[in-house]
Amino acid sequence: PASGDWYGIRYQNYPAGNVSYARFDHATQAIKYENYIDYSNSNQYSDTLSVRHNKIMNSGAAIHVRYTRVNMCIDLNYYEGSGSFVSAEWNNTSSFNLTHRIRGNTSKGGRINVNYAKSSTDDNYEITYDISNNTLDRNIYVYNLDNALITGNKLVMSQGSSGVQAERLAKSTIKNNQLTGHGFSGTGIFLNQSNSTVSDNVISKFGTGIYVTTNFTNPTFDSLLRNTVVFNGNRGIHVSDYGRVLAQYNNIYDNYDTASYNESSSQYFQTYDFYADGEAYDEIDARFNYWGARVKSQMATGANPKNINRIYDKKDDAKKSFVNYAQWRDCKTCTISTINQSGTLSLVNSSDAAVLTYAAGSSLRVKLIDSDRNQNASAVDQVTVNLTSETETTAESLVLTESGNNTGIFYGTYSFNVSSTASNSNSLLDVQKGDKLQVSYTDPSDDFGNSTLIKASSYYDVTLLSGTLATNMTKANSPYLLTGDVTIPANYDLDIEAGVEIRFTPLSDDQSGGTDANRVEIIVNGGLDVLGTASDTVRFLSNGESPASGDWYGIRYQNYPAGN
Repeated sequence: PASGDWYGIRYQNYPAGNVSYARFDHATQAIKYENYIDYSNSNQYSDTLSVRHNKIMNSGAAIHVRYTRVNMCIDLNYYEGSGSFVSAEWNNTSSFNLTHRIRGNTSKGGRINVNYAKSSTDDNYEITYDISNNTLDRNIYVYNLDNALITGNKLVMSQGSSGVQAERLAKSTIKNNQLTGHGFSGTGIFLNQSNSTVSDNVISKFGTGIYVTTNFTNPTFDSLLRNTVVFNGNRGIHVSDYGRVLAQYNNIYDNYDTASYNESSSQYFQTYDFYADGEAYDEIDARFNYWGARVKSQMATGANPKNINRIYDKKDDAKKSFVNYAQWRDCKTCTISTINQSGTLSLVNSSDAAVLTYAAGSSLRVKLIDSDRNQNASAVDQVTVNLTSETETTAESLVLTESGNNTGIFYGTYSFNVSSTASNSNSLLDVQKGDKLQVSYTDPSDDFGNSTLIKASSYYDVTLLSGTLATNMTKANSPYLLTGDVTIPANYDLDIEAGVEIRFTPLSDDQSGGTDANRVEIIVNGGLDVLGTASDTVRFLSNGESPASGDWYGIRYQNYPAGN
């Protein structure tokens, strides 16, 4: 007998049936559910397709589930073969939350592959995948899902590939997995557009321990917490392109082939514990990690921040993100007894919401969060900040008062005076329409314990725009601030006058539409003429405090006439 002598069991319609305590040999595809198996009324949706306690040997693929709308349980099975252990694809829901469980299985030679499990009604319902406590020698691949929990799995790779590969996930949790690579190749955890929380994993003997990336149109945020990333051959953690992470309380050290070369070899200096080659963000928060004895010694010698041999970042290439390694831990199990905190400064309204522009007749309000300045836990402390505008460039002083005993949160308000000239003696901030406002504060102890000047900015009486626009943009109403996609309707020709300034909120879109739901676009369905002159240009720019390429999308002409 040989694998493929017979095809397998293929369920095509409801009721599908369950499979338990069976042994399969010599099949092509042992168990297959397909062709829109579902439960047609609400009291049946709690039913579950069950594949449990089966042994599948000497066969091709083991379990294949697609086009179903049911709960699913694939538990405690054993597979040994060269095909896929579990392949689940194109399962969806439109009326109920569903859970697909793949738990406690053992597979030798086959991977778990899950993709395109989405709600057909977007935010109303979701399918959650629970992939837990499996023992595998191939990878777990999840793609384009609503939600995934990947926990307690033990992967000892028998060939070079990624351990857990998570791509295009609305959200996921990857925790408490033990991942061991093969031949220092592949990636332990590969995240692409994943929005994942990755915690308490042990990752070793891959080429790269954790790799994080995304693209221009799909900004994501991944949290890497309490992982042990050691003895990988090339990189410990690699953050690329538009990837953005919080990486704290991890053990990240000795990510090179320790058996083949030592710290004095040329190969060693081509490997890194943290490799940040993205250019989209100023800083990656990598505080409170343990970096190994050798790196800890370098960090502890002399002033910080500095170029750390085992970290590739802005100190190596000014275009890259800075890896903030402050307040490193002294050992794998050590805690941080006293935390220095860089202050966070913002301009807000009376409801504590960040302000993009203050309306004419309103007052400025400053908020500072800095636990270091909470010097007396039983009293209300005060802090002084400086205010300037483009009209009044000599700073006005503002005293902020702590919101209560021991809060470390400080507030203060200041009034505006609309004037074309500045007076530093009137206890008012002189402004004109469109002025940039700036508050600055000297933090005596930042993350590294250094004195640092921090700033925040807003605007006075800027014209806010979002949504449909069928009115010309004039210099009298300039500057404009676009907080979401602006759409020029069909059969309307919109003019932008010479001298107009148009700003865009960075990496956000309150319309959540267009080609990029995370960046502001000007969408032209009618006509748009930008009427700048050589001496009085029209300017389009980011409103970010640290503007960067990709903060906004651009102008997108969709129909004729397009304009100039």
